[in-house]
Formats: sequence, C-alpha cells, structure tokens
Amino acid sequence: MKKLLTLILATAAVSNLFAQQELKTAQKAVSHLQKGNYSALLKSCSEEFRRQIDANAMSNLMAQVSTQFGSLKSITLMQQQTAQGMEQFSYKTLFEKDSLLLLLAVKGKTITGLFLKPMEPANAYSKPSYGSGFQLSQKEFTHGVPGFPLEGQLMWPARFDETRLPVCILIHGSGPNDMDESIGPNKVFMDLALGLCKYGIGTLRYNKRTFQHREAFKDGIVTLREETTDDVIAMVDYVRQQSWVDTNRIYLVGHSQGAIAAPSILGRDPRIAGVVLLCGSAEPLTAILRYQLGWLDSMQQGKVSISTRESQQLMDSFRMKEWLRTQNPHRMVMGAPLSWWVEVDTVFKPEYLHLPGKRSMVINAGKDYQIPPAFYASLQAACSAGVIEEDTLTNPNYLNTGRNMVSRCRAQVYPELNHLMMTSDGSMKPAEYRRKSMHVDEQLIRDVADWLKQQ
Repeated sequence: MKKLLTLILATAAVSNLFAQQELKTAQKAVSHLQKGNYSALLKSCSEEFRRQIDANAMSNLMAQVSTQFGSLKSITLMQQQTAQGMEQFSYKTLFEKDSLLLLLAVKGKTITGLFLKPMEPANAYSKPSYGSGFQLSQKEFTHGVPGFPLEGQLMWPARFDETRLPVCILIHGSGPNDMDESIGPNKVFMDLALGLCKYGIGTLRYNKRTFQHREAFKDGIVTLREETTDDVIAMVDYVRQQSWVDTNRIYLVGHSQGAIAAPSILGRDPRIAGVVLLCGSAEPLTAILRYQLGWLDSMQQGKVSISTRESQQLMDSFRMKEWLRTQNPHRMVMGAPLSWWVEVDTVFKPEYLHLPGKRSMVINAGKDYQIPPAFYASLQAACSAGVIEEDTLTNPNYLNTGRNMVSRCRAQVYPELNHLMMTSDGSMKPAEYRRKSMHVDEQLIRDVADWLKQQ
C-alpha cells in the first residue's frame, strides 16, 4: 500500500501513501547495512553515489564508526517524508555506546543518498511559548485493536478545578503519522496537546497504524476502517478508563483527512460528545487532490508533467458513476485501491455535524493552499446551516416549555494561518512547512478550549 495523498495530510507533496517501493528499497538497504553486505547495498545506489564511495571504502567507514561507538545493535525507522521528489527515511541507529541518525534518500528502487550523522537533528522540535509555565501530567501507553497495538500518550493538567476533565482524541491526516503528527521541524499534535493542557483540556494522541505497522499494508488492501476508524474507537475505550476523564465530554479533533473522517465516527459511536474539524472540507478528496496537483504545477511555471496530467484526468473519472461501476474495486489508483478512494470520497455527510445531542466545531485557515476557500466554503456552509429548534424549559418552575433556536455547529476561519494552523509566511508554498520554531496558533487553541468547556 502506498502513500496516496501527503498534501491533504500537510506534508506538502503528492506521493504514494506508504511509498511502498521506496520503503522496500530502504528496508533492504538497512538489512544489507546491518549484515555488512556493502557490495549488495551499493548495487541499489545511484551511479553518482557509487562514484563517491565503493564497498571497501564503506567497510572502512563503518569500521571506524564501530571503533568509536561500539557494535551495531539495531536500526529503527523514526520518520518518512516526501521532499524534492523523493522519499526521505530517518532511522535511529543504535550502537553499544551511542545512537546515530541514519538518513536515506530513495527514489523508486534507487538510493540517491545515505548519511550517518549525530542524533541531534537539524530540525529539532522546540516547545511553544504556551507549552510551559504550568504543571502537566503525562502517561505513556500501548493500546489498540487485537494484533495492532499502538503507542500513545495521554496529557492533562496536573491541577484542575473540575472533578473530571473533557478530553480530545487527536486524529491524523493521511499517510503514516507518528503521535505528534511530525511534519519537518513541526509537531502539530504536540503543540495542540500542550496548548489544550494549558487551558484545562486533556488529550490522547497515538501513532497511526500505518506508521507503526507499515508492513501490514504491503498487499495494498486497506479501508478507512483499518486506517483510522477502528483505532479511534479503541482509543475511546481506553480513555474512558482514566479516572480524570469526564466520559460525557470525549471529543474527536481531526486534522485534514482526519477532519473528513471524524464526523462519520461521531455518528457511529454514541459515547463521543462532538468533533472539532481542523482544515477539512466537505468536497470529495479526489476533487481536492486534482486541485492540489494543479497548484503544484503552477509553482513550476505551468510545466505540467505527463504523470500529473494523467493523474488529474484520473481524478476527473471519479465523477463518472458509470466509469466507477466498470472498474475492479481492487485496482490500484495512485497507490491505493479504488475502493478506498470511493469510500473516502463518500464518508463525509453534512448531517453528521448536526446529530441530536452532539456538537461540532469547524475551523479553516485563510492561507491554506491545500484546502483553499473554494473547498472549505461547503464545509463552513454545512456547519452554519445547523441552526435548529429544540425543546427547552422557559422558566425554572418547569410550568411552561417552549422552543429555542440552538446551533449545534460553530464555524470559524483564521485568515492568517496555513494548513498546519500556524501563521503563514504568505508564500503559500510547501517550503513554509519546513520553517523552524513555528507553532499552532495559540488563539485558535484557546478558542477550541473555550468552546469545549461551554459544552
């Protein structure tokens, strides 16, 4: 199974969901490195790379590393991201005395770069200003559906006035994501967890199944249930067991593709009180992707590649029901089975935002080039249409009942923020996601916290 849309996730490039071929190439290279099969490793490297180093030189280099750091113990994948048209893999390489960072750049079946450097990364995360000055409690855990345990963390205020606290379960965008939703030097979910904790809200975040169990999807068969839904419901089970949680105030906070999926999970599980949708859309994912492909091409002076044009035409085909009926549901389309695309395109229903007894909050960003106004307008409109009449008591002696206008959904746009809910530099380009020391906007977090406390 491959990485199908990193743009909607906010990694700022369209590539295969799990970049399966690149992942296989990287893992094979790691295996050769662990076994000392340097000749075999170099066979999968680019010609330019092989001109710089041969098997003997690589053997001598690794011998020097072993002398300094001890024998090699393990190599563990930490992060995968798309940059400059290729997949980049970051591995923690554990030696007897210390750990080093192994970086692999892969394109298709070819390794274009291999680097071993100190673990101190150039783009280390820095805590936001609102992430300190208060006491917090944290709990590491492992939980999930049978066969797919997922590592995660609970975070909540160490001191709070209420008997129990509301809690938010954070739902990732598309592609393999760690619990922090790490994108370059930014950690979207860590920012959210710290900020919400400051304002009295607990959070649960966890590694996405496609991040922690990548190999389980190598056959290319996946549904939204396996990718997201079942694990979210498992996390609802887990968070309800915590003594500090108000089980009547469990909310889902979905980002990007997570914002598209969250309402359907709200409709499925009565234990969930509501949803907060961050940078989502009511438009089909295939339509959004077609726009994003065009946007990327516009940044290259209109030089539309043949593969991009073919992908755009393929996205257009999804609008034709007759075409869909003639296709094999297992046909792979941009790295995902056709059935997955159809499912994701139809999973969002506007009525999920107005379910009886539930509440929803819809947030979009004005400088989000991935979900621009033309695409999030339908979501904002669906939310704003949610003013309804409910039976309410009109006085404290309960002698009379009346009708009151109640809004189950609140919609808001933050004009200066980008898809990561961070202040945009105005460029509206993927490069702004790689800026250091940027954080989710505190005012947005405060608004979400205030809304949650009012429910």
